[in-house]
Amino acid sequence: MEAITIQCSNKDCRIAEDGKCVEGLARDVCPNFGHEPAPVEPDSEAVEPEAWSLSAAERLSKKEAAAILRRDTGRVVAIIGPHDAGKTSLIAGLYDLFQDGPIDEFQFSGSQTLHAFEMSCHDTRDASGRTVPHIPRTPLGDAEFFHLGIDHKSSGVRVALLIGDRAGEDYRSAANDVQAVSGFFEVKRSDTLTFLVDACRLLDPVARHQARNEVLRTAQAMVDGGATSAKQRVAVVLTKVDEVRGSADEARVMSDFSNVVAQLRANFASKFSAIEPFETAALPRKTAAARGTGLSELLNYWLVEQDPIPYVAPNAMRAERVFRRLKAE
Repeated sequence: MEAITIQCSNKDCRIAEDGKCVEGLARDVCPNFGHEPAPVEPDSEAVEPEAWSLSAAERLSKKEAAAILRRDTGRVVAIIGPHDAGKTSLIAGLYDLFQDGPIDEFQFSGSQTLHAFEMSCHDTRDASGRTVPHIPRTPLGDAEFFHLGIDHKSSGVRVALLIGDRAGEDYRSAANDVQAVSGFFEVKRSDTLTFLVDACRLLDPVARHQARNEVLRTAQAMVDGGATSAKQRVAVVLTKVDEVRGSADEARVMSDFSNVVAQLRANFASKFSAIEPFETAALPRKTAAARGTGLSELLNYWLVEQDPIPYVAPNAMRAERVFRRLKAE
């Protein structure tokens, strides 16, 4: 008698493995037992999934930022301050505030740097698992830009806000070397120069004098280095005000800050179109100030109606100089 191969044409049957018919039938009555499995026909209607290439959403290079300025109505902000003055906290805090909805008349309408914003914000949120908020440090190197698309609800005007992000060490070195300013693209192109004054440093009896002088020296370096324009505005921002409010030294710190603003106005009133003070607590650690304190006022100042500083391509500048030289000859 010829031996029957233990197999089944039912592809779901495992009788060859466990000796049991998937339909519960005896072998001699199962119509599928002993037959080879039917070949699996390829699905002629199967469609290969469409692949999408997602663009990067990290901080923008100078070239990428310039492309946006050529295409869209834009505002450029340079945030200038030493390491740990609260620059990245301010940028991340502004983005995080937009997650709750519009800020005054301004509504978030997209960003080309979402990943960069999210990475800056993640360690300040409960989801990070951190007990103390942490802000990543800006790496050394050329300035890069955060991008926010913002709609004005009443007028319907859309503006591309580009926020320059450069390591604080670079700005600090500029105070000692005016030549370094020549490479600060974000400062030259900025509509609003935003100088940060760290409230924690003003609280420190040893560091407060250096903190005040550093702002004045940096501003002087920007002017002397030819990176500024009389069309530009200046925002002087006291960061981390939650650390100051209610403290025994609050009056002294606020007096120091007022003196910094007064000195800037005395020295540079003719160099800029406006110099205005702001107090912020972007991501406060203390309950003395709410999250995002002062950011709406600062955002309004950044986006207020003014003639934007025009973008001029490097090639165009070189061509203009060549033309003038030929004309003179």
